[in-house]
Amino acid sequence: MKNWNLQLLYKDINDPQIEKDIQKSKREVNNFVNKWSKSKEYLKDPYTLSLALQEYEKLMEDTGICKKPTYYIALSRSLNQEDPLLKAKENQLYTTCVQLENSIQFFILNISKLPKNKQAIFLNSKYLTKYKHFLQSCFNTAVYLLSDKEERVFNLKSKTSYSNWVDMTSQLLSKQMINVVDEKGKRKKVTYNEVSKYINSNNKEVRDFAAENFYKVNSRYLEIAEFEINSILEDKRNSDEYRNIKRVDLPRLLSDDMQSEVIDTLRESVTSHFDISQRYYKLKATLLKQDTLAYYERNVNLGEVDKEYPFEESFNNFY
Repeated sequence: MKNWNLQLLYKDINDPQIEKDIQKSKREVNNFVNKWSKSKEYLKDPYTLSLALQEYEKLMEDTGICKKPTYYIALSRSLNQEDPLLKAKENQLYTTCVQLENSIQFFILNISKLPKNKQAIFLNSKYLTKYKHFLQSCFNTAVYLLSDKEERVFNLKSKTSYSNWVDMTSQLLSKQMINVVDEKGKRKKVTYNEVSKYINSNNKEVRDFAAENFYKVNSRYLEIAEFEINSILEDKRNSDEYRNIKRVDLPRLLSDDMQSEVIDTLRESVTSHFDISQRYYKLKATLLKQDTLAYYERNVNLGEVDKEYPFEESFNNFY
């Protein structure tokens, strides 16, 4: 089981500081919204935009959108997915966060939608040197962003179209107890999240037994998982079509600030060198004294290596 000291964040879920931090986030976000939603000067003057971006940056670094409470509840839920109080708190906080996100999203949307001639002026302004890369990223995503009202709808439906499906399957699996045998051959039951320890065991009997029972549990939820993934993929498809996104991984590439050409080159390079992984797993099977390697055995530890292999030597020996 995970052993985290969450008291470094809050005493417990009933800690009154959680609500204080939520209220502080609300105040900070509302103050920002009230100030900049009434003014369009930041869209005209580079210096004014620099001031607005400084305030936005400080807001996100400080309270963010209920940043600390969200982090605490997410960690707490990963430790205990059955606690009804945690579930209730998470749902309440989610509603608050969506409301705050919807209220403040106008700021980035307006910046992203600046006309090309304005973009050039802002990107080359001495006042915005620090934010040049951030601004360029905003401009790159502009073509896929919708109106403020439309983006609000997408924010509101994200939980029912994605999060709830993922949480459902995750919670169902987390409740399952799986039969395993330990290194001494003793049978026991462990939680679904603990079974990887036994699947990665250096003892083949231990890992084979754990994997067999692990897959039995997974097979019981195949139909549910099928509906989950199909619903998520359908939502993704509809969203991409509405935003006129032609490439399925484009939103992720934009969020990671990555060019599609780089990813395509990487994919082609990896694909054309599949023989490396094939040779690696063949060697690993040999070292494990097996004819073949099961999928779940790919992470089995082969032991420690003390010798150092300089890059130049490794490269020359390989090629």
